[in-house]
Amino acid sequence: MQGDNIEQALTLAHEGTREWDDAMSRGRTLVDAATQETTPAHAAAKLREAARHFQMAIGINSAKDEGYGWLARALRLLAQAIRGKDPDAATHCLRSACAVVWEARTKTPASALSVFTKQELKALVAWLRMVRRLDPQGAEGEMETLRAEFLTSALDPDTMAAATGG
Repeated sequence: MQGDNIEQALTLAHEGTREWDDAMSRGRTLVDAATQETTPAHAAAKLREAARHFQMAIGINSAKDEGYGWLARALRLLAQAIRGKDPDAATHCLRSACAVVWEARTKTPASALSVFTKQELKALVAWLRMVRRLDPQGAEGEMETLRAEFLTSALDPDTMAAATGG
């Protein structure tokens, strides 16, 4: 009887991993396709869809920091794609990306943080330091503030779609 419960738990865990891998793969494919687009509107549509896949992956397994790193990248690239059309939405995307990547840094020990997520973290901290003219400690405090303010909406597909015009 207990062996059946263990087998069932293992089966569910394996299915969850497969679903996470699938969501991440689809999202990465969309990000790659968006970077090849010459039209910002087409790139933005693909990046919005990619963000949804990464949000879904985080929902499946929030312990894996790579989902946060890829969501931050999708939001950062989306900000670039829509900046000319909607600067306020672009800024919202960048702030949300900061919140997401800082959540990964907060949840994951530095030694276990993926190289990809570390790269996104560096890029977004640099953006924040440049825009706000902050020192490293000030940037960390601001990242924490953005995390508190934007994380919930950044992880919600409907809220992000409304905020980015998607």
